[in-house]
Amino acid sequence: MMPKLGLFWYAFVCLGLSACGNVGTPSRSEGRAAIESYLSTDLKGLAFKVDSFDKTNGQSAKINDIPIYSMYYTATVTLPDGNRPECISHHGEFTGFNCGFVQIGTDIPASERGAHLRLTGVINFQKTENGWVPSIGRPSMETVAAG
Repeated sequence: MMPKLGLFWYAFVCLGLSACGNVGTPSRSEGRAAIESYLSTDLKGLAFKVDSFDKTNGQSAKINDIPIYSMYYTATVTLPDGNRPECISHHGEFTGFNCGFVQIGTDIPASERGAHLRLTGVINFQKTENGWVPSIGRPSMETVAAG
């Protein structure tokens, strides 16, 4: 009876460990939170909403024995007020002719109210005692049609 019980516990532990899968890598929600934090700084107070965040690939490595993880992503972001509120006419159209085509200090394409941007890039995470710490380079951004 005792050997069967030991085999049961061995199978239980193995099954439990396999169910944990990616415990050693940052989660999709950590990637999304990193993008939201980046945008809140980069957009300098403009309203935005991250509509979707998709991890497209990932790679683990160690540098000087420190675990790192590169998360490749695509995100869709809505700018409810556009990215240059001072350039929106009272009818809601973007007056790009008068205000230029790129917001000063960012790489965000000029946009009207409700504009959708697609961001693609890489978030590099470094493992610390307190969890994964993200570092984000400037993503590629393009304006996309709604829907």
